[in-house]
Amino acid sequence: MKHNIATNKGSRILALAILLAATPVANAQMGTLLYGSSRLPQGNTINPSFFPSNNKVYVTLPALHAHINMPLAYSDVIQYQPGDEYTTINLNNIMDALGKNGGIALNTDLGLFGFGVRFGNNFLTFSSQAKTEFGVSMPTTLLRFLTEGNYNFRGEANKMHILSGDFFTLQAYTEYALGFGHKFGNITAGAHLKLYNGYLCLTPQDTKLDLYTSEDYSTLRADMYYQARFSSLLRFNTTGDSMKISGVDILPSNWGVGADIGARYKGSFYEVALSILDIGPGITWKANTFQLTPTGGECHVEFSGMDISNVAAGGSFDTTQYRAIFDTLSAHIQPTWKTGESFTTSIPTKINASAMFNVLRLLRAGVSFHGEYNKALQETPFRCSTTAMAELNLFDRLEVIAGNTVIDNGYYIDWFNPGLGLNLSPIKAIQFYLFVDYMSSIYVTDFRSLNMYMGLNLMIGNSKIQNIVSAN
Repeated sequence: MKHNIATNKGSRILALAILLAATPVANAQMGTLLYGSSRLPQGNTINPSFFPSNNKVYVTLPALHAHINMPLAYSDVIQYQPGDEYTTINLNNIMDALGKNGGIALNTDLGLFGFGVRFGNNFLTFSSQAKTEFGVSMPTTLLRFLTEGNYNFRGEANKMHILSGDFFTLQAYTEYALGFGHKFGNITAGAHLKLYNGYLCLTPQDTKLDLYTSEDYSTLRADMYYQARFSSLLRFNTTGDSMKISGVDILPSNWGVGADIGARYKGSFYEVALSILDIGPGITWKANTFQLTPTGGECHVEFSGMDISNVAAGGSFDTTQYRAIFDTLSAHIQPTWKTGESFTTSIPTKINASAMFNVLRLLRAGVSFHGEYNKALQETPFRCSTTAMAELNLFDRLEVIAGNTVIDNGYYIDWFNPGLGLNLSPIKAIQFYLFVDYMSSIYVTDFRSLNMYMGLNLMIGNSKIQNIVSAN
């Protein structure tokens, strides 16, 4: 069955909802290719033992670091063949794509301002960043229900768990990091002390969605409940069911502390490094806190005389069926906002490791690993990526880094995600950098992921490069 998106309002709404659900997300940090650079100050944010080679002072100016990784490409959702009268939404393709990319995470950061100073074998650093962290563990039973129904759950009281526990996390905050590093012979060690100020958080506390089906499949009952905690920099006045913004807290009383540690060893022809980031209890949210629960409490919604198997048939949605279900469910999950107590959320802990080898005097090659643990995501708490890369440094005037990243998002391993980075110094006191990695496709309709980071650094106290081994 095909649906005409041009004339069918229900299909247009469905397509928009799917695309909005797949808005920019990522399971990567600021950029894996940074491990290959011996010149960029931004490397200190991923390992506090890193400091630019051949410089005594640097200043980082506001920079754009955008990370986009969508679980669904446009071609997964919208299909059109030349000569067809209809543009179609194929559910089978969507479910297949979500099965491979269902674990979703978004980590964005806007570099605000930073600096570093080297004196002898020591260096001091400071950085400030505005960060957003969003994660979703796509429940596997939800995908199974949409594609297979719940026939295989017969014999288990016809009960199917769709959602249970915590499956998403969202928080946005500003991070201030003060760092110190020292070089002990061939080993350099460093650490950051961090201060967090949170300005947005939404986190579930208890979520449940269970489905019960009668023996003859004529009746479906959904048992639903959710509880979530919310805090933001906005102040609200609540009157009955209405909420109005009454003001803004520039520095809301949502504070937290953390730490980074890192080290690297430089041998005669190689360098290895290791760092652990965001160690600590996280952020305690006290400002403008609310608790969200369903207006009617726990809901029990029953659908009678409806053949659920017809909701998705032949890879397409029956708009009459799904709209009836959606309208019924949405009427029962309207939230009630109540003033809440303070609560604490963790910052996902990250581990980075790298090994770089000197191939030629100005050419290095190696591999880096990035792992991230988010205990708030029950189904996919750990995600990781591995990057093979090469760096060409032309006398500190031009640095070119190319590589490919293998991504494990907790559901599926994606083997091909190339990247390229350029670091240009028309004069040695100025750096322009532009990096693009995690490129999933060169075709717009097949595009799922892309990281882009670009900015300007001021480099002071430059020394002439002698060879890549002697850097720092």
